[in-house]
Amino acid sequence: MKSWVKLRIEGLNLDRQLGKMIKSGITAKNISRPDRKVLIVSVPANLKDNALAFFPVQCYNIQTIGTEGLTALADFAKCRVALILCMFVFTVGLFFLSGFVWRVEIYADGRESEVEQTLKDNGLWVGAQKSGLQLDAAENAICNAMPNVNYAIVSVKGCTVFVSVYQKETPSEVVDYTKPNSIYATQDGVISRILLISGTARVNVGDSVKKGQLLIEGLRTFPDGSTEPVCAVGEVYATVGITGESRFDDYKTQLVKTEEFTRFHSLQFLGFDSGEETGQIYAHQITECTMRQLFPLPITITTTTVYRAEENRVKQNFDDFRESCRQEALSYALSKLDGKKHTDAVYREIKDNNGVLVVAEIFVEIRLDTYAKS
Repeated sequence: MKSWVKLRIEGLNLDRQLGKMIKSGITAKNISRPDRKVLIVSVPANLKDNALAFFPVQCYNIQTIGTEGLTALADFAKCRVALILCMFVFTVGLFFLSGFVWRVEIYADGRESEVEQTLKDNGLWVGAQKSGLQLDAAENAICNAMPNVNYAIVSVKGCTVFVSVYQKETPSEVVDYTKPNSIYATQDGVISRILLISGTARVNVGDSVKKGQLLIEGLRTFPDGSTEPVCAVGEVYATVGITGESRFDDYKTQLVKTEEFTRFHSLQFLGFDSGEETGQIYAHQITECTMRQLFPLPITITTTTVYRAEENRVKQNFDDFRESCRQEALSYALSKLDGKKHTDAVYREIKDNNGVLVVAEIFVEIRLDTYAKS
């Protein structure tokens, strides 16, 4: 990168002197004439004195008004020593911190707290040195501490540790087909299909059955009327209704924040948290939190504002909320399906003195046969 000096020259015959300077071999750039008697030009810093020789001080008023390239960088550094020092310390600190774990992400199907504790017990958590991580040992520790875990995968990307835990599949119940046994209903429903291999069916398609009712008896009947105990074998399917509910109240109590508040600040850094639980400050309160991360450092500043709130009881119109209540009830019903196909939903509204209970019912065909426990 070349160094340049920007000059402001005021006087007469500027074009003639500039031409002589350029013909002598001195490179000039960014030439401008803001005024008839003013010339602004940039020349190489090492040829500044040679360029000024063409504009004697007896005839010209000359000012250095700027620098470019390495010269500008050097001037910037001279005027901002503290800033340069801070940037150097920041860069060194960032390089140092890149060798530590800043974050841990766990995927464990609701058992994240157990995995977290296991990792902490084995020294793999926020603040641990990446060079000392033993990923295979961490995977083994998780499997040993959690018997129902099939296997675990621990990996590191950047300063983040990713942990994925996979549960063992629950084995299906073993049935001894050499022993007599019968099949019963696991829940209420309306019989839709029966596949009979062995035994005697005690229900028909279209029958309503209750949980625990006998479906296929472990009994074989011969043409002469004699019988023999056997293990019933078959599948029984039924259409069952799955319901979800949503409650609507005629009156809703809202909390409205006032102008009175208390504010807290906390800092989180590599597992350290300077904050404390705010607790209950007012009889009624609304808490708002804002988080600001000093990227790329793993420092988070959290500001918690607790407002004193007042209760406000508001009358609601059910017609305005009917559709949202139906969607909420339907969503709850769908969450119980476990991926099974269903028919259209049927809605019911049950009114009482305090509001309306909205019920969404969907119908699905399931297999509801099970063997009697021996």
